[in-house]
Amino acid sequence: MKKTVFFIFALFISLFTIQSCDKIEPPYKENNTITPGETNKRKVLLEDYTGHTCVNCPPAGVKATELKEVYGDQLVIITVHAGYFATPVAAPFDTDFRTEAGNDWNSFFGIISNPKGMVSRLSEGGSQLVDYGEWGTRIGNLIDEDELANIAIETTYTESSRSLQIKTSTKFLQEMQGSYNIQLCLTEDSIVAPQRNNTATVGPVPTIENYVHRHVLRQGINGSWGEPVVSGNNAIVPGQLYEHNFSITLNSDFNANHCSVVAFVYSTADYGVLQVEEKHISE
Repeated sequence: MKKTVFFIFALFISLFTIQSCDKIEPPYKENNTITPGETNKRKVLLEDYTGHTCVNCPPAGVKATELKEVYGDQLVIITVHAGYFATPVAAPFDTDFRTEAGNDWNSFFGIISNPKGMVSRLSEGGSQLVDYGEWGTRIGNLIDEDELANIAIETTYTESSRSLQIKTSTKFLQEMQGSYNIQLCLTEDSIVAPQRNNTATVGPVPTIENYVHRHVLRQGINGSWGEPVVSGNNAIVPGQLYEHNFSITLNSDFNANHCSVVAFVYSTADYGVLQVEEKHISE
């Protein structure tokens, strides 16, 4: 009888120990859904600055994908090819993924090494730049904040002419001081092209021939710095809709099935992003 009791007790302790060692690593989130009629949470912009000859950049791309899986639509990613490691060289790295907007941002924010990122362009410790190992923490600190503004995107894409019509509607949810710009970008997902790599756990070394480039910045639709949400010196009126219309012709090299419009509103004082939205062009 004593042996039976001891066996049952030992089994209980073993099961408890096994379950206690089952650990979920951050970042984590229980529920990404937003219920209509409730206060929505802010969306966060992650900019991943990279280049196709940057051997240390693939792990940052993996981290961005992991974070997207955690936070879903609340996280919007733009991958910016700019700087030394994005410069086209001999084949197979002769494709030019650089853009005017990406080059301007790279220079303005002082990005001199890759991989590097920004999380809603918010400054911490005097710099907006964040190493990819810290992206999860920065995003987690912002993701549950209530939104201060809302952006809606409408798109009409005509396949025959590759014409893309875009309408944005921006609404501030409370009184805001200062001035704000709205920036629109075109991104393309799932571009398969070679990528230098130095991390065997991510892919072949030294080159991943069929690397999948995600969320690649293709164009600054309204320039590198956007345009004012509110015209002139008019004050922001909470609850009022501010509408903007844009029209572009999609580059023939871009796969329309993989293209999205990203719109974000930022402060012209410190470049911090207040809200961001993303919409596939054919939705």
